[in-house]
Amino acid sequence: MRDTTSGSSTNEVRTVHSDLKLRISKEELTELYLNQQLSIPEIAKRYGLAHSTLWYYTKRYNIPRRSRSESLKIAYKQGRKRPNIVKPDLSPSPTLAYIVGVMLGDGHIEEYKKHYRIRLNTVDLDFAKSFQSALETIGVYSKIYYRTKLSKQSSGWSLRGYSKAFYEWYKSLTFDKIAEIAELYPRDLYVASMRVRELSIKLAGHIKLG
Repeated sequence: MRDTTSGSSTNEVRTVHSDLKLRISKEELTELYLNQQLSIPEIAKRYGLAHSTLWYYTKRYNIPRRSRSESLKIAYKQGRKRPNIVKPDLSPSPTLAYIVGVMLGDGHIEEYKKHYRIRLNTVDLDFAKSFQSALETIGVYSKIYYRTKLSKQSSGWSLRGYSKAFYEWYKSLTFDKIAEIAELYPRDLYVASMRVRELSIKLAGHIKLG
């Protein structure tokens, strides 16, 4: 006996896909998903479609799907996800050396109610933006706020970033490890840490500026 239910279901799916093709074109999906970086749930809600239908069309239109890590980074930048779940790239690099230098100077980390924060207070907006850019390069995203009472003496800029992985990695740093980073990327760490005279003197024996 022929299973008419199965055939009916297949035809229904084909009809739905054929109908939806007219409702969201390759150009529209490319613009929303790739250029505007909207999520599949956001696009689905806008068009009144199922998530599975949109995933079907990303494959049909050969639109590359974002990895989970990329999706989380975009979501955080748009304020939709907690940044603690984005894993940063903590492999040695000039950017990481610069970040360590800033942290050893004006930056600091703290843990409060399972929130792992990176903080930097400064009167120099360009410095805050430079640090923010460096953090973003390794996958740690942050926001900069203007504060009228940065300290008892002045107002300025306050950067806040969140990353449990970075917090734990930085807490585990020893002086020898810092010296090792300094040897690999001397200028990047040294320039960033110049504000702390004591640290610069201690590191001087390990750094050879060319």
